[in-house]
Amino acid sequence: MTAFYRTMQRDAGDRLGASYRLYSEGSIAQPGVETTLQSDWEQTDRLDQASDIEARLQQAVSTFLPRNSEKD
Repeated sequence: MTAFYRTMQRDAGDRLGASYRLYSEGSIAQPGVETTLQSDWEQTDRLDQASDIEARLQQAVSTFLPRNSEKD
């Protein structure tokens, strides 16, 4: 086996091993499987968006509608 061939084989094995590690850790999407980490990120994003919308609504309501104490 030539040195060039051994180097190419080792490089291919390293790439394959790295790809497998990423796949097994869930960094690469697995077909038909939603990873826990991915679903946690999506849930956090939804909660952040919901709290942002809630804060904007509260600000709009307090800006455009008089408070109960101001009516009296």
